[in-house]
Amino acid sequence: MPIFPRNQVIAGSTSSEKVVKQYLHEITGKLDSIEDAILYGSGFKIRKFVVTSDDRIPQPIVFQLIGDKVDLVENIATGSSVKIVFRITGRRWEGKLINNLEVQSIDIEAEKEQSETEKKQPDAATPPPRKNLLAKDDEDIPF
Repeated sequence: MPIFPRNQVIAGSTSSEKVVKQYLHEITGKLDSIEDAILYGSGFKIRKFVVTSDDRIPQPIVFQLIGDKVDLVENIATGSSVKIVFRITGRRWEGKLINNLEVQSIDIEAEKEQSETEKKQPDAATPPPRKNLLAKDDEDIPF
């Protein structure tokens, strides 16, 4: 039995059957900042970025990309709306507990951005509304 019912909203994120079965989580928000990738001597690469969640109370959340996935944020501009699918990992290191949010995929929420810009900008093919040149009292055409 899944932990959460299918498509239940939990603190601004949704869970689907695929997400629950793979112990993955998803969240939507705005991309705030992206750090440069760090390459360690062993060839291990890591990159961190911050997303402000779309929750009722927005929170900045730090995610990390590991290995081949460090380029996932390369072509995404800060300020873009994104959907992040991630998993939570934890380990012990030198007597400390460390938790990380490892990103599995990033999707740009283009539909939401397009609909907002379309509302702000009128369609070029639609002519502007006509003004009524006749006053309400005038019944005759002025020519």
